[in-house]
Amino acid sequence: PYLYADDCSHRTPWWPLDEVDSDEQDALRRAYGAQARCVDSLTLGAVSEILRRSEIPPVIVITSDHGHGRIGRDVLRGITFELDELPPARLAERLRVFTAVHLPRGAAAIPDTISLVELMPLVRRAAWGDTVNVHREAPSYWSPFHRMHDFVPVPRSQLD
Repeated sequence: PYLYADDCSHRTPWWPLDEVDSDEQDALRRAYGAQARCVDSLTLGAVSEILRRSEIPPVIVITSDHGHGRIGRDVLRGITFELDELPPARLAERLRVFTAVHLPRGAAAIPDTISLVELMPLVRRAAWGDTVNVHREAPSYWSPFHRMHDFVPVPRSQLD
């Protein structure tokens, strides 16, 4: 739900559960942007404090479990779109995730586009010189909420 304004003051909680009509699209974008700016500032403050207090240079990884892509057909009943019903842009929006990495030696080893399956091997390699294999072409997986364990592979090429 959208809970915060730009300045991190609380707003009336809003969580549109179904498709929003065209009149609400701008309101949805504004609410998302305001909350993102608030959370960004809070996160930056927390990271700055971790760096300031750390006696040993820390490894900091911040990531989300999924992107914002709207996938609900009837969210109150837990029914989401099937993979073949999702437009490619919405699927990619849902499966692309925010990831920020701070490494003591720098982040040159972390590419701009990365899947969660690739993240930890790359972090381990960059931070500690591990030789864990990185699977650059590993697929993501889709499953609708109402069949949570019915995973369908989504090739990387579908997200580009």
